[in-house]
Amino acid sequence: MTSPSGLPVPVGSSAALQLLQALARVPAERLSGTLTVTGHPGGVFHLRDGSVMAVESSGAPSVATILLATGRITEGEWAAGSGVLAPESLARASVGPATLHAMQAMVTLDGAFAVAAGRIDDVELIEGEPAAGWDPAHGVEPGVLLGEAERRLRALALSRVPICPFGDRPLLAGPVAACANRARREVLEKVNGRRSCRDIAFLLGRGLYVTTMEVVGLLAEGMVSLPEPPGEDPPRDDAAPEVLAAVLPRRSRGASGINRPEVVQATFRPPFQARIRHPGKGHIEPNERPE
Repeated sequence: MTSPSGLPVPVGSSAALQLLQALARVPAERLSGTLTVTGHPGGVFHLRDGSVMAVESSGAPSVATILLATGRITEGEWAAGSGVLAPESLARASVGPATLHAMQAMVTLDGAFAVAAGRIDDVELIEGEPAAGWDPAHGVEPGVLLGEAERRLRALALSRVPICPFGDRPLLAGPVAACANRARREVLEKVNGRRSCRDIAFLLGRGLYVTTMEVVGLLAEGMVSLPEPPGEDPPRDDAAPEVLAAVLPRRSRGASGINRPEVVQATFRPPFQARIRHPGKGHIEPNERPE
């Protein structure tokens, strides 16, 4: 499904449509500035000359968060740089320009996924000079960014047990030592019934999407479970409209979660309409705020 502007993300709220419309203007008018998305978790799109240079969101780890969590830079080095990744710190961490660019691209895609997977309340586009520190050669076209966000949302929606990266807090359902996959075992070690996929991603210094799909794999294997909110009826197969979701060509097996038949019949709630599970209240619709 595409929007009137041709951007490839289905939407289900007026604020989400505003986001698509604003991003459609970015390449057409070669805009620079910031696009702020208010919501849960929300985020900021940094724009330069028609491209998205970065997406910062409290829902997904930044490059600095990843380097700190994995021990590649220290808290002292981060503090000494006044919140900026100093070249000497990156050099000591063996993070060269190519590696830094790859990390920035990964974080940008992950930030867009975090914004799209959450609740969108409002959108504000402020044109102006782009923030310093972004290499103009490393921007991402909005259509590419949103296409990847849609692909990831579809992979999550088509999983056996769809999970909200922010609201659901998995519980251990099996011994950690029984998990043979090292990446999943490291995720499993952080599961305690109080942490969401977002929390675990920050602790491990991994992308939100990758961490969420690892939890999806653990759910499928029966290693973790999701508690049902009090008083909620068991989910029904017809709780969401059925659509035919075309999936991208197969890739190697792994944590991406998109290895599916070419066309699958699935229960799918379109992106920006996924209900959020909230402890003690059950499911919350996209435009409903938790109390």
